[in-house]
Order: sequence, then C-alpha cells, then structure tokens
Amino acid sequence: MISFVDITNFKNHSMRKIALLTLLLAVACIASAQEQSFDMKKFYLKGGYTLKGKNYLGLNDSKTDPNLAKEYWKDNTLTGYNLDLGSLFYINMLNLGEKLHVGIDVNYLTVNYMTNTPKDDEQEGKWWGLYAGSAVGPVITYNVTKSIAFDAYFKVNPTWISTLNFDEDDGFLGLSGMKYKVGINAHLDFLLLSAEFNPGWVIMKNVDYSNEYFGNVGENSDYYENSSQYENPSKKTPLPVFNFNIGFCF
Repeated sequence: MISFVDITNFKNHSMRKIALLTLLLAVACIASAQEQSFDMKKFYLKGGYTLKGKNYLGLNDSKTDPNLAKEYWKDNTLTGYNLDLGSLFYINMLNLGEKLHVGIDVNYLTVNYMTNTPKDDEQEGKWWGLYAGSAVGPVITYNVTKSIAFDAYFKVNPTWISTLNFDEDDGFLGLSGMKYKVGINAHLDFLLLSAEFNPGWVIMKNVDYSNEYFGNVGENSDYYENSSQYENPSKKTPLPVFNFNIGFCF
C-alpha cells in the first residue's frame, strides 16, 4: 500500500518539478507571444520504436556477476514504443540570422511503453512497464528552406508516474524520477523524423509492500549474494533508452 509518507514525498517532488516546468513554460509563452519571423509548423505529434540503452534496469552494475546483463537479454526479448506531444517556441530577440533560430522545445506529454517476453514460453518473467512525464529544454533550428529544417535539442524530462508489472502479480509504482532527452529532428514540410537518447532513472515501490523498492537489478543481485559486503542497493532504477520517431507538425 502507498503510505502517507509516500504521498507527501510525491507532493514535494511534484512541486519542484512543477516549479521548474512553470519557469521554462513562462519563457516559452513569452517567446510564442512574439511575431514569428519565419514560416515553420511548430506543434507536433510523434511516436515510434524504442530500444534499450546500456545498463537498462541496472543489469550492468553487478560486481559479482559481470555476465548478468548478457545472460538476461539472451533469454528475454524487450520491445518498446514511445509517444510525444509538444510544441516549439522560438525566441526572435536572439537574432542569429535568417536560417538559424533558438527556442524552447516543450513536450506536454511524453510516454514510453516497454514489454519483456521470455524466449522460452514456459519460462516466467514476462513484464511490462509504462513511464509518463513531460519534458522541456532549449532547441536550435537550422532552416535549409522554408519547408526543410533540422533541430538539435536537450530537454529535462521529469517522470510523473512509472509502473512495472509482472505476470506473477508483482507490481511496482513510481511517483518520482528524472530523465533527459538529447536528440535531433528533421522537418520535411509537415513530416517530422526524430532520433534521441533518453537516459535517466525512476524510483518504484512494490504496491503491496511499501518498504520494497524495485531498485537497481545489478546491485540487488550483489546484495542478495553477500549482504554484508554490498549494503544499501540503490532505490533508483536506470532506464536509458533510444527513441526513433516519425510524426507530423501542424
């Protein structure tokens, strides 16, 4: 069960995230209030395929079993998808010429869904995870023509909620986490192509046992092997991924 302390911590984390996003959105609103100096569609919806990054779930952090990640992914298949809804706001007071523009890239909603399936149908360990948040940060756009442009961006990506659920009825829920997005976009008129690296972490608790964290799988493995030598495994679960998207600008 989620305790009162958990709810209080969630509120504290949320207030800090909301304060950060409010500040950056204020900058975006100021930028959007200006007359745009070039013609480009700025509201977008994109989605696509997600690949795990190195050390997903912390499997590479084990000191007692360096082959833990290799053995796990040899027996399991991870499939992922993602969806982003956002806008680009440009700051025209930063005059860098006709082709180069600086602004704020805002994801109102960013969602990542992952599902793991054992390659052996008789083997246990099937699970799925869902992670949802928002993201905001600077973007630099270079316009080749009025309908062709390229972006480079960096965004802070706080997660509002994360969950990981096993078929064996174990479930974990997270109300705090921080990720980041570093990527590039290609605008071809209304079509948007995107590739990004999305590292970071979340903290998830067992929904039935509030003192049990999902944590770092590699460090948990070391702790179970020798709890006296490897104490206090991290509560944070690493979730680095690569996102490849196609979408539309309006």
